[in-house]
Amino acid sequence: MLGSPLVAARSTVPAALLAVALLAVCSLPSGARAHATFNERVEAAAEQISIAPGMAQPYLQRAGVYHAHGDWDAALADIEQARRIEPALADLGFLRGRILVSAGRFADAEAALTRYLALRPDDPR
Repeated sequence: MLGSPLVAARSTVPAALLAVALLAVCSLPSGARAHATFNERVEAAAEQISIAPGMAQPYLQRAGVYHAHGDWDAALADIEQARRIEPALADLGFLRGRILVSAGRFADAEAALTRYLALRPDDPR
């Protein structure tokens, strides 16, 4: 995908700005869960974690809830827990980068997204 807009953008736009652009095109959780309250969504994810503590997905779901609510530290902690469980999950770097952009930690976001793009250079996000 050498001619893709992402490749062209990476060569001319600072990585922190690219991270902001990537964040803008990513959607927040949708469907029925998006209508639940923050506490209900956290509790639902916590219940899934208690049922399957060895799976990364419930931690990622809860990280998304925390991210949408602006609790960056809790979101990053859940991303880190998911990484411990399933270190080969490539999207963890992308999700971590999104959270760090939201938190205003642009240098950290740039580093996370640069590592992610090195692993997944053809990702259209």
